[in-house]
Amino acid sequence: MPWAHPEELPIRLGYGQCSSLVVPALLTGLAGHGRPLELAPVARAVARHGDSLAVVWFDAHADLNTPDTSPSGGFHGMVLRTLLGQGPSQLVPRPEERLSTRQIVLAGARALDPAELDFIESERIRALSVQALREPDQLISAVAGTGATHVYIHLDLDVLDPEHFTSLFCPEPGGLHPDQLRAALHALTKRFNFAGIGITEHAPAADSANSDHVLQRILDGMAFQ
Repeated sequence: MPWAHPEELPIRLGYGQCSSLVVPALLTGLAGHGRPLELAPVARAVARHGDSLAVVWFDAHADLNTPDTSPSGGFHGMVLRTLLGQGPSQLVPRPEERLSTRQIVLAGARALDPAELDFIESERIRALSVQALREPDQLISAVAGTGATHVYIHLDLDVLDPEHFTSLFCPEPGGLHPDQLRAALHALTKRFNFAGIGITEHAPAADSANSDHVLQRILDGMAFQ
């Protein structure tokens, strides 16, 4: 299938179970290998909120490759770069829907390609390690530093440590404890206006009841308003 604008793409949620719910801000999805599905909702949030929006990218991966730098060629590793206007040309959002690097806060990224590291450094993208997220204060300060009043949350579940959450497609050791993620999410939605959330890389299995309980505990009580 040829590339198309995000709003024209068919929404196919495969590689696992998927559910969704409507919140006042944006449609929120829970999907398997679903990072490409973030294109349309993030672009829409940018169009709606402009420079007052920050995007917090909770993810073990930065997703900042281009077709020229990606070792695998997989688009799931180019999603955030595409939202900056530098991905496959047929998927790049319209100018009014594109992020700027100053609007991004990377949270918990720990599996980065050399080209991504160079880009993060050269563009001075705000990036918080897992250690920096032990308490939410640094995260709140980083988002406030963007000047944003609204926040869109990209939550790739591989930001979690696989010792505590097993329903993952791409587990990466050394991630966040579920309680730390819960504290961060609650702090964000308490401090900033909520623009939307996308939840990706969920890989439920027959024995995933404990992980489902962990995920429910993380999200319970969040201020989706």
